[in-house]
Amino acid sequence: MAGHPEQYGATITLPPGFTSGSYQVRVKLDYTLTDADYTIMTQCYSDIAPPSGPCSAGQKRASDVDDDGGVDVFDLNLWIRVRSSL
Repeated sequence: MAGHPEQYGATITLPPGFTSGSYQVRVKLDYTLTDADYTIMTQCYSDIAPPSGPCSAGQKRASDVDDDGGVDVFDLNLWIRVRSSL
């Protein structure tokens, strides 16, 4: 339902470095995580070195799971946690 985002509640154990609190996480409309999502995540990942690319602005936004403006170890950790729970 485009324009009508659904809201769900969940509790996860946060890795070191996260402050306790509420976080908003985007979920793809098809509610799936695929190998293509992982590929985009790794192309946009930049912790110390620049991203390996290619990584468009839209791909970076989609890969920034915690909405902090970057694609880093925290985003990858959240992605792996979600993927492993499926």
